[in-house]
Amino acid sequence: MDHLLVVLVLLWSSGLQAEETHNSIRAQCETTNKADIVVLVDGSGSISQEGFETIQIFIADIVNAFDIGPDRFQIGLTQFSNDPRTEWNLNTHQTKQSLLDAIDKLQKVQGGTFTGRALRHILNNNFKPNVGMRADSKKIAVLITDGEPNDNITLPLQNLKDAGVELYIIGVRDAHNSKLMAIVDQFHAYYVRDFVYLLDIVNNIIVKLCNSAVGLGAQCETKHKVDMVVLVDGSGSIRRDDFETIKFLIIRIVDAFIIGPDRVQIGLTQFGTHPRTEWNLNTHRTKQSLLEAIDKLKQVGGGTYTGRALKHILHKNFKPNVGMRADSHKIAVLITGGEAQDNVTFPLQNQKDNGIEVFIIGVKDAHRSQLMATTDKSHIYYAWDFRFLLYVANNITISICNSATSRDSVRLVNGTSLCSGRLEVKSNQSNQWSSVCEADFDQQDAEVVCRELGCGAPSVLLRGLYGQVEAQMWTRQFQCGGHESALLNCRRSDSTTTCSPGRAVGLTCSEPMRLMGGDSRCAGTLEVKHRGMWRPANHTVWSLKDAQGVCRELGCGFAVSTEKRKNFSARSVWWISPDCFQSGFVMRECVSSGSSLFTLEIICSNPVVFIIRLVVLLLSLLLFITVICFVHKDH
Repeated sequence: MDHLLVVLVLLWSSGLQAEETHNSIRAQCETTNKADIVVLVDGSGSISQEGFETIQIFIADIVNAFDIGPDRFQIGLTQFSNDPRTEWNLNTHQTKQSLLDAIDKLQKVQGGTFTGRALRHILNNNFKPNVGMRADSKKIAVLITDGEPNDNITLPLQNLKDAGVELYIIGVRDAHNSKLMAIVDQFHAYYVRDFVYLLDIVNNIIVKLCNSAVGLGAQCETKHKVDMVVLVDGSGSIRRDDFETIKFLIIRIVDAFIIGPDRVQIGLTQFGTHPRTEWNLNTHRTKQSLLEAIDKLKQVGGGTYTGRALKHILHKNFKPNVGMRADSHKIAVLITGGEAQDNVTFPLQNQKDNGIEVFIIGVKDAHRSQLMATTDKSHIYYAWDFRFLLYVANNITISICNSATSRDSVRLVNGTSLCSGRLEVKSNQSNQWSSVCEADFDQQDAEVVCRELGCGAPSVLLRGLYGQVEAQMWTRQFQCGGHESALLNCRRSDSTTTCSPGRAVGLTCSEPMRLMGGDSRCAGTLEVKHRGMWRPANHTVWSLKDAQGVCRELGCGFAVSTEKRKNFSARSVWWISPDCFQSGFVMRECVSSGSSLFTLEIICSNPVVFIIRLVVLLLSLLLFITVICFVHKDH
């Protein structure tokens, strides 16, 4: 399945170029999916020449966000007034530059606003195979208009929908009173009061078009009940555009789940100086209702009183009278952009004590706050700027889904990451975690555990490595062959065993990354294994300091050199989130799917080679000193 990467980021030297226009950084859409987009532009007499030129800039910004070509995105354009006129078809311009040149030459037609006629035109003339429409593409129409249609639009709209064309409407000026805006659902309609404000919403349009092209991310198929409260930082330290990005992240999370009274319920509280419940768990019973509520969300402003907000959701939102179910899995998702101005340690602990699992998405200054120090690192996602927030959307959604399914049967506790710690097992029949005795566990068992957790091969297997425990012990010996996908799929002994104190298994799995194509295992292209796939890695701002962390994890000493290598064509990569790896997170918590022309090359000081070279150097030095001594003795 192709993955979406929408990155609001300036990439200085990467093949993924974010466009900096009009003093703002534009979104970029990365996907291998095909999409056929027809832009329908109102060129009637009610639109001034200046307004029409702004529309041209707006369309150019959209074009710049996509990979244009016969196997990716194709964009056609029709202009209308009294009559529609195809300016170019889907297959007319097969390069981005050709499209941009055509947009620049576009001339306004004048006349009335016969929108229904224009909608019929694009269905009957533009969305056709003979002018470039592909059978396996996503079909999207984008209508830009400034007023009331002069003809009937109901049937043309329905015909587009029946033909599988997804319609977005961007209304300007008098369009907010238009029946056109009333008919289309609010998730697909935008309104600005003047053409000068079109450029303020272009990023939002790009994100939604990109989401439409590939879907809003992986779907979570859990049949379990989940009560999730999203806690959103709406304080004054967050800019308006950044708050809009937060809303898109929440949309991505919501869209991944089946919403309903017997499945997943999602409430939302926003906080600044004081928390405010925007809606409760049982307020919105459908996904569409939730999405519309998110779209209407307004920022509250104020301070960043996170501790107060955490107390609020525990005492106000996680309650039976507002929808919390006794048999549900409870999850809180905190999205914050800065230091808490009050204490969060006790409120976070109270959440855990009440059976609520907390996930934290931190942005900007949040990495210095108490939040990042008091929460399990596997439940924390960090972006150093709001432009990178959507970068972690798939990862956080998958983690929440994994938690929601409640299928975990193994875990490593008290370690430094998901891949290290004391081994604990939970059977299908019990909700009790049990430690495993070293006598009942071997290397093949360890290989299965590391694989099940998505980690690399086991590197350390030792009792007592991650602390002693007096908890319940697993009483049957595992007999894995090493090929199983889960520990509980392995054969187990029929007889029960006892375990002496201090003999609980401690396990460290290696990080799933490697250096390939170099002279040794400590040099080459950095590759990361994530979601079962090995891919090269890339990073927006890669430095020798970043490479040090990789060399350290691979047991390859220190980084000698690192560089970005440009390839002949773009390839699938795992993008490493900036600052994440250096902030103490493990690699798998820092990556997201994408593509790039560039890959990372690293040379580490292979300890074995380093020692050999050092010995050779010392022997050479000794030989040199010996020769000098003999020469002086002869004289």
